[in-house]
Amino acid sequence: LYFAAGDNSANFLKFNHDTDETSALTVCAWLRKTTSDNTRYLFSYAISCQDNEIIIGEKDPGSVAFYIQNSKYIITPAGRWPVNIWTQICASWDATPRAVIMIN
Repeated sequence: LYFAAGDNSANFLKFNHDTDETSALTVCAWLRKTTSDNTRYLFSYAISCQDNEIIIGEKDPGSVAFYIQNSKYIITPAGRWPVNIWTQICASWDATPRAVIMIN
């Protein structure tokens, strides 16, 4: 696990592992957005054949979406992620397939 060095476009965390197969994933973070007019990607998981195999992000203002293989898998109601307020967002998925997004 290491932080990639470079300019702002390279602000990401990278880890290496031996396989592209993932059977479960949980991501949690404290986040504060300052505007509601941008598309945000909070997390992206890439494999050798797919840049964005799993994405957690905001596509519609105030809602958090979980995408698997570029298909919207689960989404929270609009307004759940407020502007200028620190918010804890967790997303969890397993290959059964079950997914959940938790906010605060």
